[in-house]
Amino acid sequence: MNKKTLSFILSALLLLNIAFPFMAFAKSPVTVFDGEETHIFYTDSKDITQTLKNAFSYCASYEGKSFTVSVPKGEYTVSSPITLCDNTALDLSDGVVLVNGKNNSNIFISKKNVTKYNGLKNFSLIGGTLTYSDNYAGSSCQVRIAHGKNISFTNTVFEKNYNSHNVEIAACSNVSFEGCTFKDGTGSLENNSGEALQIDILEETKHFKSMPEYDGTMNSSIKVNNCTFSNVLRGIGTNCAFAGLYHKKIKITNCKFYNVVSTAISCINYIDSTIKENTISNCGEGIRYYLMMSDNNLSKMNYIEGRGTPVSDCNSVISSNSINVVKTSGVSSAVGIHIFGNIITKSKKTPFKTGDYYVGNITVKKNKIKTENNGIRLFDVKNSRITNNTVIGNNKNSGITLNDNSKSNRLYNNSVKGFENGIYIANSNGDVLKSNILENNGFGIYFSSEIKAYTHKNFFNSNSKGNCFSAGETKSYKFSNLSEPEIKVTKFSKTATIRWKKIKHSKYYQIYRSTSNNGEYKKIATVKDARTYKDKKLKKGKTYYYKVRARRKLNNVYNYSEFSTIKSIKI
Repeated sequence: MNKKTLSFILSALLLLNIAFPFMAFAKSPVTVFDGEETHIFYTDSKDITQTLKNAFSYCASYEGKSFTVSVPKGEYTVSSPITLCDNTALDLSDGVVLVNGKNNSNIFISKKNVTKYNGLKNFSLIGGTLTYSDNYAGSSCQVRIAHGKNISFTNTVFEKNYNSHNVEIAACSNVSFEGCTFKDGTGSLENNSGEALQIDILEETKHFKSMPEYDGTMNSSIKVNNCTFSNVLRGIGTNCAFAGLYHKKIKITNCKFYNVVSTAISCINYIDSTIKENTISNCGEGIRYYLMMSDNNLSKMNYIEGRGTPVSDCNSVISSNSINVVKTSGVSSAVGIHIFGNIITKSKKTPFKTGDYYVGNITVKKNKIKTENNGIRLFDVKNSRITNNTVIGNNKNSGITLNDNSKSNRLYNNSVKGFENGIYIANSNGDVLKSNILENNGFGIYFSSEIKAYTHKNFFNSNSKGNCFSAGETKSYKFSNLSEPEIKVTKFSKTATIRWKKIKHSKYYQIYRSTSNNGEYKKIATVKDARTYKDKKLKKGKTYYYKVRARRKLNNVYNYSEFSTIKSIKI
């Protein structure tokens, strides 16, 4: 090669290096801005670990100041866990992808050796994608935060989790996830609970083994809004709990769940909480709300010596969710909404306090459910409202089930279609069923034997085995609605006489009275085999308003007609 040719090649290489520096040696500026000044930390484009650690260390050295740490566009490796810093916003919104190193379990963690909510404070993550490398075979979380307060995640993508969670938070307060995406999780449900976003407890032998303190601090004020969960084992929620200790003010709203192998939303020991306006499609189970595990899962209930008492009022709402569940490998039965409490007795030999850990005062309303198996299942649920839900089945199982020591619930205005039993009441007493629409089921409503319940006018259509059925030890009954009485009211002196015609199948009639048309009506009498009732010693010059309804009892099920039209008389 002559000198002229060699000189040309060397000149070309020099120009190329100036115009397009090799990526392995390119310097990318990570900026730290405190509102007034900018400090720059440089990194190569491959491993950003030490650069971010240096940036956070710089932020931590200025106590009381708030910083924004911005990372330029690119894909970076995180080769060891990065401890997050107080009073800091980490901005990854410029197309940043963070990938864990081959031997690194976590991308971000919070500081250790803290109690209550005294760990990470006032931190936010904005945008970016957190993912696991294809050659990572471990099972841990991309983000683990404990004992934190005032933390937010906005528009961040979490992907490629294996046999664990994308994000795990425990013992935290005021944490929000807004517009985040969780996707493409794999693994085995036999080996892990698999929630993409886990809201958990700190328990020494099972959760956050390297993160003290295990002081019983529960999560409070956690908000998940407008997030998407797709192709994951489980969506969001909790798998273990402390018996008698509760997470408070959990709000899961406007989220979308697609192709979830098991449960989309798992709420274990949540009180004062709201699950509202979520879309759940092609998932094994929709919403699970537990205040105690079933007998065969009591090992998942942890306890703290001397602490933990059952609540009687969970004050929670499951409302306006659209749920479509199918039988998958991750569930034994496709269930739209499953609500569960349990009575713990000494015979169950648990270390925590005995008592009835029932679900009380929960509202389940305006949900639209389509299921291959069961619609709404309620076990040990008391003093609650199940209203205005639409439940469509696949000609098997039950649309709404009440069982296992449930009591005094109100089932109003639900539309249930296409089940073996539209509404199935077993081992539940004192429930009121009114204005429900039952069509194209086997039995519209089925009461197992020795059930005490109250039915008012429900609407039945094309239920092949019968509209309403009360099973008895000696005799069972099929029955439909009682007709509404027609009444007339006359007066003589200070007595009003109320008359009506016999209602077929009814022996008893209840008379109600008020002193104003729209006022409070009080029951003044129940009569048997009568057609009249005399209301005596009324006040001269006063107007009285009356209405009557028919009643019958089939086994322990009380069946009421609608009230008659109100009639009045002036004395």
